[in-house]
Amino acid sequence: GAMSVKNVSATYTNNRGTILPGYNQETNILGQNPRFDAPGFNFISGLQEDEFAFKAASENWVVNNDSTGLIYNYATTFSENYNVRATIRPIKSLNIQLTANRNYSINSAQQFFAIDDNFANPVDSGGSIVEVNNGGETNRYYLVSPINTGNFSMSFLSFNTAFFGDDPLDRSSKVFDNFLKERAAISERLGADNNNSTTTTNDGYSTGYGETSQDVLIPAFIAAYTGKTGEEVSLKNFQNFIPLPNWRVTYDGLSKLAFVNRLFKKFSLSHSYKSTLNYGSFTTNLLYQQDDFGDASARDLTNNFVPELSIATVSITEQFSPLIGADMTLNNNMLLRVEYRKNRNASLSMSNNQITEIKGVEWTVGTGYKFRKVRLPIAKSAADVDTRIDVGVRDNNTVVRRIVENVTQLTSGQRILSIKLTADYRVSSNLNLRAFYDYTSTKPFVSSTFPTTNTNVGLSVRFTFSQ
Repeated sequence: GAMSVKNVSATYTNNRGTILPGYNQETNILGQNPRFDAPGFNFISGLQEDEFAFKAASENWVVNNDSTGLIYNYATTFSENYNVRATIRPIKSLNIQLTANRNYSINSAQQFFAIDDNFANPVDSGGSIVEVNNGGETNRYYLVSPINTGNFSMSFLSFNTAFFGDDPLDRSSKVFDNFLKERAAISERLGADNNNSTTTTNDGYSTGYGETSQDVLIPAFIAAYTGKTGEEVSLKNFQNFIPLPNWRVTYDGLSKLAFVNRLFKKFSLSHSYKSTLNYGSFTTNLLYQQDDFGDASARDLTNNFVPELSIATVSITEQFSPLIGADMTLNNNMLLRVEYRKNRNASLSMSNNQITEIKGVEWTVGTGYKFRKVRLPIAKSAADVDTRIDVGVRDNNTVVRRIVENVTQLTSGQRILSIKLTADYRVSSNLNLRAFYDYTSTKPFVSSTFPTTNTNVGLSVRFTFSQ
């Protein structure tokens, strides 16, 4: 059949909240006070008002503000989530499911206090004065610069570098080499946009945007793992990023071919890709300052511009689950499953200037067969025996890449071999016997860990009491 979009669905959720301690009104019907004027219909119905805290202070809904020195605490929460899903069928036996998502949350903690006409706004404090009209009388409040903390994640594409391997001897990586190289180009672009960055160092970095600047490292990290150059990667605020699609593909058309149909009742291929970009635990940088043109101006001890947000880690998590998988049923009803999985997690830490990479690959082969009408001495009649064998080989390794020293170190890793066999025999409708064999062998890649082997063999009996 012709290519067609089978269905598309999208959801958007938005949650906002206000927390204002010190509320001093009685609560009556529907959360209102006895006079039905506080905290107001908007608040009790969940509608958010940006100046609710100042209104509450003006109306004396919070603890007495006769003294202009009393400090109020005020907190707001905000989160929004996008999810988009589409199913496409280019040909009859091929199904492609596309997904994209974006999650953003931020909590804002603020303090404010009442002021009189003699109050002078401190220079470069980041605070602001708010005026609230209350029955013809104007109340003035000083709002201290808020402290925001939050998290951000979205579906992503790091496919371009998914198959770049590490050197087997020194674990060096083309991706990490590109990360180091592209920093200078990003620094140059940032310096050109900031009037306070006036010169370029001998190694090609704009002043204020050095090789360990957060504003340089994060775009370089994203550029390296997406296969882009420092000239191509986006420098815009991550809050403006648009999520990219991930996918799952299944194809069962092979079973319609004559030579395949002679051997198999079912032959299905599958492939899945999922990647996530995550900004973990960002917070307002209280040392951040900007000039009248909106350019960063304050610098830290390493002479880099202080960023507006302090970001602890940025990570990219990628999974092929599976990269390729085959699910088969032979004409004699034997089941056969083969899968190759691949995953990696790269995390950039700003606190110690290093990238930690965790990579894994896994082969799994499974087969199952039902022996019909088997008669055991303990059974009154013949019953089916369900058998299953699963064999898996997985390689894991963790590599730490130090940015300043340009040093790469394998810190942990192992090869895991697992073999699982089960046989289930249903003696009667109430009694089930299971024989099992589990074998796991771990061979470490580093000398600080010992090889281990675990074997479990046994017989389990399960009896079900009829109701």
